[in-house]
Amino acid sequence: MPVAFTASQVLAQTVNERKAEADRLFQQGIKQFNTSQFEAALQSWRQARMIYREIKDRQSEGAALVNLGVAYRNLGNYAKAIEYSQQLLAIATQIKDRQSEWLAFLN
Repeated sequence: MPVAFTASQVLAQTVNERKAEADRLFQQGIKQFNTSQFEAALQSWRQARMIYREIKDRQSEGAALVNLGVAYRNLGNYAKAIEYSQQLLAIATQIKDRQSEWLAFLN
């Protein structure tokens, strides 16, 4: 007998799959960063951030922004680091995440 799925179940599965992909990219970026592959880490975190934004996971998007800012700082691109910290601050303020606000100022 075929199983029927509601539209919300299909959407939830799609969001969960996208979240899993973003989380994988995020972790990949951490591994790359820890082995001084900063450009590769940036690419992974940019992709993760796009997915987090798409699925409206603001907390995880903020985490990706933190890492992007740190990577740019390590590469000596302070303008980009500040740009990502400002984006993080905007999200952190919106979702009332005081720790991320503090990280934005620290970075």
